[in-house]
Amino acid sequence: MWLWGLLLLLVVFVGIGCFAFAYLTYDREGARQEREEFEKLWKRTNEPGVFEAALVRREVLSGIAIDEVRRKVAFIDSFGGDGPTSAFVTHRELLSVSLWGDGVVVLEAERQSTRATGLRREMYEGTPSAVHERFEKSHFYPSTPSTPGERIVELMIYLACAEKPIHRETFFWADLDDKAFKHLVREYAPALAEAKKWYHYLAALVIQADTEDSAEEGETLDSVPLVGCADELRKLANLRDEGVLSQEEFQRQKEKLLGGGRSATHS
Repeated sequence: MWLWGLLLLLVVFVGIGCFAFAYLTYDREGARQEREEFEKLWKRTNEPGVFEAALVRREVLSGIAIDEVRRKVAFIDSFGGDGPTSAFVTHRELLSVSLWGDGVVVLEAERQSTRATGLRREMYEGTPSAVHERFEKSHFYPSTPSTPGERIVELMIYLACAEKPIHRETFFWADLDDKAFKHLVREYAPALAEAKKWYHYLAALVIQADTEDSAEEGETLDSVPLVGCADELRKLANLRDEGVLSQEEFQRQKEKLLGGGRSATHS
C-alpha cells in the first residue's frame, strides 16, 4: 500500500513540476515577445526625415521621445495588459501634462484654447466604448500611495489620440518604510528633479500649441498663454539654477517658448 502512496506522490510532484516549467517557459516567451514589440515601436523614434528624437527618456518598457524640430512627441509603454501601446503625436495633440508627487498634483499645464476644449470634449465625453476601455486600462487617475511610506513620482499626459489617450510615466515608486526599499530614499529627490525637467519640456509644447491655436482662431492673445509662458520661463530658470538643466538646455527651452509667442503675435 505504501508503494502506491509513494507512486501517487511522485506523480503529483512530476505534474506540479511540468506545470511550473510550462508556466515559466510561457511567461519568458511572452516577456520576450513584449520586449521585441516594444523595440519595434521604439525604433520609430529614429526615422530620418520622419521622427528624429533629440530628447529621450527610456526605461525598460516605457519611454518618451521628443523631436524638437518637428514638434512631435512619442509615448510608448507596455503597462496596459495587451502588449506595448504607442502614440506618435504633434504638440497640437497634447491636451495637458501634470506632475504628481505622492498622489498630489505638483505642477500642471493644460490647453485653454477653443480648439483644445473641443478636442477634450470629443475625447472625454463622446468617446466610443473601445476608447473608454483604453482609458480604464491606462488608469485614468494618478496613482495614490496605499501606505504612509509609499512615495510616487509620475507624469500624467492626456492626449487627443484615440489609440492611446493617456500616458503615465513613472519616475519613482517605492515604499520607503519597507526595509527592502529603504536604500532607495536617496533616489527620490533626483527622480523628482528629473520628472520636473520632463514636465517643463512637455509644458513648453502645450503652451506653444495654445498660442498657435489662439492665432489661428483670430483671438487676441489673452493672459493664459502669456502668463503660462512667463511661469514656464521662471520655472526653467529655477531648474537651471538648481543644476537640473544645463545652460544649453535652458536656452533651447527659452527660445522655444519665446519663439512660439513671437510667431503668434506676428500672424
